[in-house]
Amino acid sequence: MLIDNMRSAMKDVENPLDKLRLFIKMHLESVENNQGVAEVMQVELRQSHKFMKEYVPQRLTDYLNIVSEIIEEGKAGGS
Repeated sequence: MLIDNMRSAMKDVENPLDKLRLFIKMHLESVENNQGVAEVMQVELRQSHKFMKEYVPQRLTDYLNIVSEIIEEGKAGGS
């Protein structure tokens, strides 16, 4: 849902820097509103090498791809 909301919010934003700012804002709001999820993402997943090796984090990959797409768009446009 967060991924869909981010993509929807960014669809009309043309400037990659503005997209990045919006991503960061939405990410921080999500972390603030879902502290349990934030703890799992920032502490538990990073500390468990075995879990990350065996887990196929498709939704996490989709989430991180948003940032990658913004960066590539900015690089292509010279930002």
